[in-house]
Amino acid sequence: MTMRISGIASGLDTDSMVQELVKASSSKKESLEKAQTKLEWKQEAWKTFNTKVYSFFNNQLNNLKYESAFNKKKTTIADSSIASIVTGDNAVNGTQTLSVKRLAKSGYLTGGKLSSDKSVTGKTTLAELAKKSGTELAEGEEISLRVKNGSEESTISLSANSTVSDVVSQLKEAGLTANFDETNQRIFISASGSGAENDFAINASSMNGLVALSSLGLLAKEDIANSDSAAYQEYQYWNEAYTADGALDEAVFQQKVKETAANTAADLLEQLSDLEKTVEDLRNERATLTSDEDKEKNYAASEEAQKKLADAANVLSDYYKSIVDSDTATAEEKAAAQDGLDRAFDAYDVAKNAAAAMGAEAPSTVASYNLASKVESDSRAYAETAHNVLNSTINGVSAGAVRILGQDALISLNGAEFTSDTNNFTINGLTITANSVSAITGQDAEGNDIYAETSINTAEDVDAIYDMIKGFLKEYNDLIKEMDTLYNADSSKGYEPLTDDEKDAMSDTEIEKWEQKIKDSLLRRDSDLGTLINTFKETMLGSYTVNGKKYSLSSFGISTLGYFKSADNERGVYHIDGDADDSSTSGNTDKLKAMIASDPDAVKGFFTQLVGDLQSKVNDIMTHTDYRSVYHVYDDKRLQTEYDDYTKKIKEQETKLQDLEDRYYKQFSSMETALSKLNSQQSYISSLFGS
Repeated sequence: MTMRISGIASGLDTDSMVQELVKASSSKKESLEKAQTKLEWKQEAWKTFNTKVYSFFNNQLNNLKYESAFNKKKTTIADSSIASIVTGDNAVNGTQTLSVKRLAKSGYLTGGKLSSDKSVTGKTTLAELAKKSGTELAEGEEISLRVKNGSEESTISLSANSTVSDVVSQLKEAGLTANFDETNQRIFISASGSGAENDFAINASSMNGLVALSSLGLLAKEDIANSDSAAYQEYQYWNEAYTADGALDEAVFQQKVKETAANTAADLLEQLSDLEKTVEDLRNERATLTSDEDKEKNYAASEEAQKKLADAANVLSDYYKSIVDSDTATAEEKAAAQDGLDRAFDAYDVAKNAAAAMGAEAPSTVASYNLASKVESDSRAYAETAHNVLNSTINGVSAGAVRILGQDALISLNGAEFTSDTNNFTINGLTITANSVSAITGQDAEGNDIYAETSINTAEDVDAIYDMIKGFLKEYNDLIKEMDTLYNADSSKGYEPLTDDEKDAMSDTEIEKWEQKIKDSLLRRDSDLGTLINTFKETMLGSYTVNGKKYSLSSFGISTLGYFKSADNERGVYHIDGDADDSSTSGNTDKLKAMIASDPDAVKGFFTQLVGDLQSKVNDIMTHTDYRSVYHVYDDKRLQTEYDDYTKKIKEQETKLQDLEDRYYKQFSSMETALSKLNSQQSYISSLFGS
């Protein structure tokens, strides 16, 4: 910053004089600044309005140009207590009959009461529970339970020292919802989903396991006597290996072992792809990691995944190799086993290569694990238990649990039956939610229950289509009214943006009114806005042919109020005859609703053409040019260029004013120097005369 000391010789306030002289020459800069401010306001006004136009273009116009937008249907049901219905766009119009024969249920088990004195806690052991129930667990013998949760099967291994909490935790790990309610002294278990396929079963693999189940209150009569129970079905499967006199038929048993091993291998084979993907994903992730902590976590997860993959591959390779080398296997069985063997080798290679990529040793093989032998060993004790359960030769074991079996919902639609593991059905465009079972009106000749039928009717959703068109017109009306208001705004001639000095002389309210007057008129008679207005209005006046007949908006009772009846800037606004929300036309006959109900194709055909045409024309306006960015309805690039030009001209004026200021200071400085010399001379002369 330049420091100046002036006015010492003359006694004049040269700073003030220079500023006033410069100010007199700064009017051009001030005019440029006002023009730039005005242009900035115009840019802001256009940006705000452009957002509204683009929203209308991208939402209303983009949606309504497709016929699918008009495929709105509604289904009514005579008895809504039976079911509720959601109608899809592809639902077929017409009347159908419906009855609900069964609702879906989730499998649920309410355990028997473990004690009457609330002495059982989560820390109570199975041995202690067995004594309370008057039975006893064999010491040193493992307690093994089979858990089936939907399609997933797992084994729970316990001991006499396992606690109630241990059992609940392992049931949760098996995918069930389990809880021990200490207050009520019961264990509650539920399936993870509804329907028969998602039901669960908990079976004992030995007599010791059966005693444990009974002691825990988890043995239910339904699971050992109901053929619909998954637990019963598994017991029955292995009981089939026993003859009528109670002896184990070794041939039948071995065949079941073979089937079970094959199924287990098939399930394991299916898991290989998921395990391989996990290994590869972790390997790819490793390349993106930078922190040591993340790398360590990745290595640990990779090692675990590689081990699981290698274990599965090794179990399968041993199993399939035993079949390939077998003397009794058929050629087809050996060929299938060879395919499985090759797949197992490939999976082991994935685990080995992934380990090598991270500088680790290849995962070791599973130590002496023979799948078929393991299945045989596990199943032999289980088969005996299953036989004892189903033949009621169990001593000291009580079935105290209450069981609700999972079941599928069953409905009849037009006489055809459909099942679902939930109470929801999606059939031919209808989503039906069953709420209650239909009344039974009698029985047929075969003794089957006959259920009452209720009617459901699907038709065009007149109100939904009407509201959609009304919504489109409302947004259009809001836009066209705003456009006309901006275009026909009063002139603000004589009003210019205020300088700081001018603002200082006015109140805040006066400033606000002054600037608003200017802002309201910024798009007055704007050529870009005029083009947009004409495009909107001309398109809405068009007519379109549907099935050989011409239609316009007036064909559907939609029109403007006319020049003399319309308020200012509302001459382009459309009204719907019979619209209850429009006082101007609510008393007229509602032609639009009538047309939607009687000729939905005409409505659909006309409005998709109208909206498509309007969108196409607006899209043409929003096309990229040298002066306009894409999706803009005004020349935003041109306005920005003009704004930048003002910035350049203002800087040029500032430079000129600075030069002028420097020149004035230089002139005053010369004057001060001359006066100083003159004063010095006068002092010298005065001193001569004085002496």
